Amino acid sequence: MIRDILTRAAADGCVEPRTLAADLGVSHALVETMLDDLVKRGYLAVMASDTPAAAGCGGCAAKRACAGRAPRLWRLTEKGRAAV
Repeated sequence: MIRDILTRAAADGCVEPRTLAADLGVSHALVETMLDDLVKRGYLAVMASDTPAAAGCGGCAAKRACAGRAPRLWRLTEKGRAAV
């Protein structure tokens, strides 16, 4: 399942836990735990989400998941890209 998360982050540009949990058929809590572990291990990094969408997210890969709110999103690090 970790490989699925990393592959998804590589393909989509970011990972949004609720969507990912639904797609994988697991609990949101499990996905959050796995994401936190991948951050600690250096495969993912939390994307800054304190800037409102109106401030210019036109080219951002998280635009689809964000939809104008400021969710907590993750992206691959160089280590994560190498693993995928």
